[in-house]
Amino acid sequence: MSQITLTLSQSERVKEVLPSVYVFKVTAANAICKVAQKFVDDYYDKSLVEDLSENDFFQLSKMYPNKESGAEPFVDEEKRICYTARMLEHLPDDYDILHELVNDSARELQIILKEDLGIAFNFRTVAQQELLVYPDGSGFFDFHQDTRRGGRTGTYLFYVNDNYTGGDLEFLNIKDSEGNRVSYKPKKGEVLLMPTSWWTEHRSIANIGGDKIYILAQVCD
Repeated sequence: MSQITLTLSQSERVKEVLPSVYVFKVTAANAICKVAQKFVDDYYDKSLVEDLSENDFFQLSKMYPNKESGAEPFVDEEKRICYTARMLEHLPDDYDILHELVNDSARELQIILKEDLGIAFNFRTVAQQELLVYPDGSGFFDFHQDTRRGGRTGTYLFYVNDNYTGGDLEFLNIKDSEGNRVSYKPKKGEVLLMPTSWWTEHRSIANIGGDKIYILAQVCD
């Protein structure tokens, strides 16, 4: 695995960090970071991880088959623990403003792509906006291709913090000149946008030394 250094297309507001993988600086970045971090500080209890319990505001991500079905887990539960605050529009105490901020940023992505790179990506909405926390050491999520159900054509990822080691996105099919898989380490306040295709099949490397906080949404035509 290697970190790729070549930037393919770029401006002050957007960089194509890997083929078809774009990273943006959006106007609402500071506001999204501040509000999302405040919500986590107010309602996320680190002690939940000790026995994988839940509270009124954060639940375990339901990315596992019903254990009674006997099906194999989609992810390794010993390596990936993820807490979700559920959909942004349902957050309490006016924190639902995150939903509007993410919508604003999504509209800005389209403008930036068109004005800066000449790319017309006229998606309809960013749906299923979800605030997620990977506890320290628990963010490994093995290779997977994001679903294309429900008109989903892309994935929106907003990174609320970066004060941890690891946490890279490693891509299975994007490789450097020596044939090694490449990865990208997200930075606080960045929006990463990528298509849902075999080309961007990826995995998340475990975050060490701190929780990883981000917002996930589905880009839908």
